Amino acid sequence: MRRVADSIGVSATAVYRHFPDREGLLRGAATQAIDELVADLESTMSQEYSARMRLEALLTDYLEAAATAPGRFRLMFGPLGAGHVGGFLDADPLGPKPQRLFVAVAHELIETRPDTADDATTLATMLWATVHGLATLMLDGPLEPSLARTLAIRLAASPPLI
Repeated sequence: MRRVADSIGVSATAVYRHFPDREGLLRGAATQAIDELVADLESTMSQEYSARMRLEALLTDYLEAAATAPGRFRLMFGPLGAGHVGGFLDADPLGPKPQRLFVAVAHELIETRPDTADDATTLATMLWATVHGLATLMLDGPLEPSLARTLAIRLAASPPLI
């Protein structure tokens, strides 16, 4: 905590007034990072695109967020982040904030395919899990960023409608 305080130019006592311990500080940073990611993705989603174009933008922006700030991305979805037992979003009845954006675009996709089952939550989870897997593989090295982006674009062009 002392190093964090020194790096931002405050006393360790000041940090402890806001966060009880290192874990609290990391949870606060993860919460802020998630909120900023969601705001960026919501901005993408507010564009006047077709459902498939919105999905492509959502997937590629998600990958871009991972590529530009890998440590922050790992913090958001690590042990103190979204969806983990004891994580800061566990109590949210609507689910993790990023998933809500995937649900919204999944609803739009389903509306374009009346022959499809209307389970937007399942489709959204499939899309999020896939792009998150691409982001993780990209960050860990086995997947080149350009290939991750190409795969995300191909996924948007032909999403797995159930």
